[in-house]
Amino acid sequence: LIVDDAGRARPSVSVDFIGTVSHEKPDPFASAEKNQARLKEIQKHADSNKDVLEKAIFILSQSPTGRSVLEEMTREGYKIVFDDRRTGERGAGGLCDPGDKMIILRSHDNPEYVALLIGHEAVHAVQNTRHDLFPSTRHRPEVGIKLSFAIEADAYAQQTQIALELAYGDPL
Repeated sequence: LIVDDAGRARPSVSVDFIGTVSHEKPDPFASAEKNQARLKEIQKHADSNKDVLEKAIFILSQSPTGRSVLEEMTREGYKIVFDDRRTGERGAGGLCDPGDKMIILRSHDNPEYVALLIGHEAVHAVQNTRHDLFPSTRHRPEVGIKLSFAIEADAYAQQTQIALELAYGDPL
């Protein structure tokens, strides 16, 4: 844990958390009690996600690199949401949607993992804000492929920097 000169942990960066998206609809053939029980399960899942996110943001806020990307992502208006269907459709733990300015996460019960996941996706948010790097139809295919690799390499490099800062303390 990274602490200040007085031995205190750094406060969490304030992020805009939307919540957990549930695509489930009440079963019209189930009893009211069954539907109510299912709603309670969904709410418990959402509460767990919120708890994990709060811990993950606290952890990420202890890293200078993590704190920086969180602050910039938030300044640019990005929000965080859990949406297992959207991430699952892409086989991803997380996604950055620059069009909607969203960081979309898959539910997970390990806040350390979620912290690094958010760090990685927040880098993509910053990349999209600072630079026009993302491949598009204006790029030749080979340029688009190179850009994609460079974008991911940068996000993984910064994710690794965050992990090292958390494991070994602020390198500065």
